Amino acid sequence: MKTQMIIYDIIYLAFSILCIALYTIFDKKTKKIQPIDIIIIVILVIISGIRCNCGSDYYSYYIAYNNWLGNVDSIHMIIEDNSQFGLYVISFLLKTITDFPYAIFWMIAVIIYPTMIIYMRKTTRKAKCSIYVLYVIRILCNI
Repeated sequence: MKTQMIIYDIIYLAFSILCIALYTIFDKKTKKIQPIDIIIIVILVIISGIRCNCGSDYYSYYIAYNNWLGNVDSIHMIIEDNSQFGLYVISFLLKTITDFPYAIFWMIAVIIYPTMIIYMRKTTRKAKCSIYVLYVIRILCNI
């Protein structure tokens, strides 16, 4: 497992450097969503989606998604009994659509990254700087 995390960290670092370089080259100073924003979102979603068996919290989310939800009959049970009901409601709904055991990781990435990148583009003066900070924080969290 440790080797897999190291490989993932190296891949993430390489993609981070690539994304920062692409953003540096293609970013235009505007608040409108640009093609480079879409590319960055796609890369972040893919990197997060393929992060199987990596990270300190991975296994707990994997177990919750694949095992715990088998005992749940309705969304109301989740809302009444759980403090993290948002994650579990999404998990419950996702389980009704697919049996793919890693779907929760892909779905959370699809929810978080477009929202974050679009928010940074629309609200910050220097979107490029925000993207740099995001990547540096993620790199430091993965080390």
